[in-house]
Amino acid sequence: MEPCVTRSWKRQSRCLDFQQIMEPLSDGAQAAGTFAPYTAVEPDTLGASENPLLWWKIFGLTIHDLYDWRMDKIDDLTCTFYGLLGTSPYFDAIPLEQQKLILSMMTLSPKRGDEMFADLTEKFRGQMEGDIVYKKIVVNMNGYQLGIFRFGSKVYAVENVCPHMQGPLGMGDIEEIDGRVCVICPWHHWRFELDTGRPLQPPRKNGARVFPVKNVDCELFVGFEGYNPVVFTDDFF
Repeated sequence: MEPCVTRSWKRQSRCLDFQQIMEPLSDGAQAAGTFAPYTAVEPDTLGASENPLLWWKIFGLTIHDLYDWRMDKIDDLTCTFYGLLGTSPYFDAIPLEQQKLILSMMTLSPKRGDEMFADLTEKFRGQMEGDIVYKKIVVNMNGYQLGIFRFGSKVYAVENVCPHMQGPLGMGDIEEIDGRVCVICPWHHWRFELDTGRPLQPPRKNGARVFPVKNVDCELFVGFEGYNPVVFTDDFF
């Protein structure tokens, strides 16, 4: 599994091949490196319980391994300041009202201040400990190539094929447009909502294919409506 693109120090992109490393999110979980028909499917808890999904685990990757694209809006000095503050053993000793005042200095809404502070602390600690995080990563699962992205506490999966001219959508950048998290195709800069796959700019009928992702104790699972027929062909193995 070789890195395919290096973005910057400690912020990289890579491709992982998981086509023979599969595990359902169920009591009858399989061991890594094996393949057998799933005997149990956990009911979907993401709002479509009438249509249960197959949940496949992304081995070797947790939410902490993914770069939080929300951090792109915050300059390095601010990240360092709040990271130092959050990792200080004395911060918890500061009166609560003063803690709130410090957090209110952030250029964020009060509702998101605590969450952002925790994320900044996590990022700073990882940098100091030499952790590698990936801005862009593509995995092979269920016969699909999927780009995996993190924005805050949410993780997204999108097929690595732009519907415009089949560009590598999983290698695109992420930005927030009017509160909607979008991926930008690196070829022609088309923008697609990661929640729905709907093309935002330019408006078109053909959208990107997206898949739900569960974060279970920091491990990531991608949901599919069923098996991709390609997994039953000789070429898959």
